[in-house]
Amino acid sequence: MIPFADACLASPVGATLLARLECRMRPDGQPWRIVDDPSSDPNLVAQAVQRVEEMTFGELCQEALEAGEDVGPWTASAEIRAWATLVEVESRRPIAAAIERRFGPELHAPIDLDHQYWWLHSDGATFRGVGRECWRNARAGFGVVVARRQTGSHLRDASPFRLV
Repeated sequence: MIPFADACLASPVGATLLARLECRMRPDGQPWRIVDDPSSDPNLVAQAVQRVEEMTFGELCQEALEAGEDVGPWTASAEIRAWATLVEVESRRPIAAAIERRFGPELHAPIDLDHQYWWLHSDGATFRGVGRECWRNARAGFGVVVARRQTGSHLRDASPFRLV
């Protein structure tokens, strides 16, 4: 198995996650500013390490999902953002190490399919008896910001889930 820090630094999404966490420590706190200034500051990296130690797993997941959105093929400036996050990726290794220390058990745990949210295909494919339910609250305190259920071909709002 590749060590988490190495895998994180080698991946555009992982590098973007680390850059986002560092950029959150900048005075403006805006992660998309990485394109304007791709440099890394050791003091901000240290602050990001401290922040990781205080984060919940849900907060980390939210940052990771947003990092994927930043460099996904559907984002017009994805290649520029990916380049900007990879310029000084090695200097952000301490953030990746902090993520591994803080969330190692969650990151390396086997997938518990009974506690996942399943989005079903519009044709009505089912998995493990979930039926036509698109989102399911497996446990209080874990989930997504807003969930939706699909009924036929219409979407209707469901109650929001709290992100830990």
